[in-house]
Amino acid sequence: MRDRSTPALGLAALAAMAVALALGGCGGGASSSSTHGGAAGDGGSPGATRARFVAQATAICRRASAQQQRLKSREQALRKLPEAAATREFVSIVRQAAAISQAADSRLGALPRPPAQASQIAGLVRAYSQQAQDARAIASAAASHQDPTGEAAARALANSIKAHLAAAGRLGMRACFALE
Repeated sequence: MRDRSTPALGLAALAAMAVALALGGCGGGASSSSTHGGAAGDGGSPGATRARFVAQATAICRRASAQQQRLKSREQALRKLPEAAATREFVSIVRQAAAISQAADSRLGALPRPPAQASQIAGLVRAYSQQAQDARAIASAAASHQDPTGEAAARALANSIKAHLAAAGRLGMRACFALE
């Protein structure tokens, strides 16, 4: 049965989603780094450079950011809707954001990895992937009115965002997240 904490879930989840969309960062959706061409176990791609990886990854990030901006506008309009309609729309928005993130993650994972940064890049891809998983958990919890689960997923998403920002920053990708 649904309890009175539903508005708290809505606010917590909306706040977490707003943060994720405001960052406009690349997300991830793959459940394992083994789906990427530069999996964590390899030593990178000979001839790949950090500068080239960062430039290509930043371009991917900017594209995802532009796509997520459209969702951010829809997310902001949710506050004006009745609760049931807002929940349905919120779930749709989060799922679309996760799909955008998954596409960006696939493109990011396909980039040649410089051998010296292969493990850092694998960490970045893992952090992006976790962010998308957390966003999907929020959507599932909101759809089934599981407030404690949604609140936990919102906290996990905030932690995932911190992790991917740190990983991106270590690679010199800060400019991508400063676009907003």
